[in-house]
Amino acid sequence: MSKKIYVFESGGLVKIGVSKNVKNRLKAIQTANGNEVRAVAESDFCHNAEQLESVIHISLSAYKSFGEWFDVDSDYAVALMFNTFDALAIGVENKLEVPVFSDYDFAKSVKIPEQKNGMYRINGMIKDINEFRKKSGRGAIQVGNFFVNDETKEEIARICIKRNVPVEFVKSSCKGKYGGTKVDKYLLEFFLKWASGIKSLCLDEVKRHSEELKK
Repeated sequence: MSKKIYVFESGGLVKIGVSKNVKNRLKAIQTANGNEVRAVAESDFCHNAEQLESVIHISLSAYKSFGEWFDVDSDYAVALMFNTFDALAIGVENKLEVPVFSDYDFAKSVKIPEQKNGMYRINGMIKDINEFRKKSGRGAIQVGNFFVNDETKEEIARICIKRNVPVEFVKSSCKGKYGGTKVDKYLLEFFLKWASGIKSLCLDEVKRHSEELKK
């Protein structure tokens, strides 16, 4: 039976479980929990969700609090869940039925932030990106999920070498009231490919379409 893997957060703890209906599962857990329970992320349906759940639980065993709850950063748990799913999931449903989106489709849904001193603040894009992901049945993401991925760390290292600059010229924290993270154009494009699922996405093309849509 196909199920999804989910990541919930409550009271500083993270729960990793499986369910056919994540929304109903969240309601049930909230009813039995005195603290607010928040849905952080969920996978696509697959045939071996319970096996993947066990793999994730074993990976997080050092952080176990009780039951399926772990005292671990939610971004780390989400990244582990998606990495495990991508590597081991069997019988993923709807993959062939996922609509094929283009740079133009992405430009219609997500506004690229203004460039400031060669950097882009990406946190403000997440709401629009998650709305875009819903169109293809993908779960929500957070900026933190992106930066804990090994592929992202490797990409940052490659960009630093290519540009011959330190990390802070590729990725740094934003100062001011809203904070967040800013990245250079190369890491922004890599982020957008990861977040949108459009592996062929081109930042310059997205910008061009955005300008056309303003006319």
